[in-house]
Amino acid sequence: MPSRRKCWRRRRPDRWCDVKICADSDAPLGAHVQPARWLAFESGNCISTPLSHHRTFSLDINRKTIRVQLALLVLAVVLPAFAGSIWYLTAEREEARRAARDKVKILVDNVTDRLAASLRTHHAMLSLVAALPLVRAMDAGTCDPLIKDYLRLHPAYLTIGTRDLQGNPVCTFRPDPPTRQQVLAYPWFQQSLAGANFHASDAFFAPIARRWVTMLTVPVRDESGRRTGMVVLPLDLLTLNQEVLGAVPANAVVTVTDRQSSILLRSINPESWISKPGPTSVSDASPVEGFDTWRGADGVRRVVAFKPLPLMGWRVAAGLPEDEVFAAANADLRNGVLACVVVLLVALALAWRLAVGIVRPMDELASTAARVADGDTLARAPVDVGPPELESVARA
Repeated sequence: MPSRRKCWRRRRPDRWCDVKICADSDAPLGAHVQPARWLAFESGNCISTPLSHHRTFSLDINRKTIRVQLALLVLAVVLPAFAGSIWYLTAEREEARRAARDKVKILVDNVTDRLAASLRTHHAMLSLVAALPLVRAMDAGTCDPLIKDYLRLHPAYLTIGTRDLQGNPVCTFRPDPPTRQQVLAYPWFQQSLAGANFHASDAFFAPIARRWVTMLTVPVRDESGRRTGMVVLPLDLLTLNQEVLGAVPANAVVTVTDRQSSILLRSINPESWISKPGPTSVSDASPVEGFDTWRGADGVRRVVAFKPLPLMGWRVAAGLPEDEVFAAANADLRNGVLACVVVLLVALALAWRLAVGIVRPMDELASTAARVADGDTLARAPVDVGPPELESVARA
């Protein structure tokens, strides 16, 4: 009697569709029969597909070897701790980099304060000179003797003189001072006339003294407060450089630039740098205040802090070598990552060693069982290797 074709519906394990299982058998419907085909229904059509084609991939941990399972266990425990350690070390590195930038900022703040204090001192001195009665009188050829005494006490000053608003010399201690026409052509004189108070010029080469100076000027006013002239002090930039930047650390580079971005002061080799164009990062296109990183003329990459000098139009830039500033932070991060990697490798090695200690006795048991199955009734498994649990199995 021909067999009936038995069919029933079942949900596929992958749950993608309902299938109809059919088998040529006399077994009742629903009986456990190994089907020859899976028949999937799509749009009412029965499509025959071999069973092997519908196998799905699944990460069945229990089917992995003991070595792999232990390695995965170690990774599951160590990797989160590893990632947390890396995050912590990175955060610590960023905090150290911020502290290093603060160190550069402290340096630029200190230099700016010293320079501002020095200019305030000169401003106060020139204001006292401008208030002397003989100076306020603005009589040509008449100089207050106190000015000469002051110059004698301060040899760093080249000279102190007074001029009227037309550029004519009123009081001078030089036998051959610049003429009226020369003074009118100087930018510092025109800028002083345009200003209402103390003025410090850009870098200026004094033709008679043959030195780079900044021209400091203060207005002279009569009894009614009307401006009648100015007191002029050419301040030697090398002298000012030593006064302001003499205490700068040897590994730092501090540069002061004027309104034209020319160098006024420099902590290293100022004789060769004064009046030269400042670095690109200290140009007008760079931030007035803040931080930057740039490579200097010596090829050293530095972390630089910028700060303007209030009311002067000058700008101070202080830089420290990037390798030195961030050396501690980078070393801590590098050593921390290396330590984490070593811990991870040691944990994996221990897990692998434990797995070998478990798998090797099990292999011995499997080999002994196979020999017994082949008829070797005298075969015995070693009982002195492996954990106690496996030793008990071997003894049984």
